[in-house]
Amino acid sequence: MEKRKTLSSVKRSRKNTTCFPTWMCFRDPKNSTTANFIVFDGPLKELMYIRLDDKPRLSVAIRDVILNGHINKQTTKINMLLFHRLSLDRAQTPFAPILKVHKGDLVAAGIALFNRQRKYVGSLSQKESPYLRYCKKILNLRHRSHSL
Repeated sequence: MEKRKTLSSVKRSRKNTTCFPTWMCFRDPKNSTTANFIVFDGPLKELMYIRLDDKPRLSVAIRDVILNGHINKQTTKINMLLFHRLSLDRAQTPFAPILKVHKGDLVAAGIALFNRQRKYVGSLSQKESPYLRYCKKILNLRHRSHSL
């Protein structure tokens, strides 16, 4: 009986958790639509108070980790505008890079997957992340060949 209550409460809490509402970014003229969109694995306090000696600012460190992870195919990069478009497109799954703090350093941890309501539904590890890029590349090639 105890397990059922615990599982149902976990399912209810997952259903009610949503991602950052992207409309907030579009309504505020001070925010850029080309801002990077990330998911952080862990408490945000850990991210906000991280000490990175080689990076002057946290925003620079986040950008560098995303770009290096994208080049090394450990994760992908996405901005707010693209994430919003993906969440409205029925044919594609919205995704975002996952970052975490590992041994005092900020690292890419994979890719988070969302449903159409922008709720987190799963993730891909660093090893699985290149397959998403490969599938997207094949689908883009097929789409281009059919449109010609």
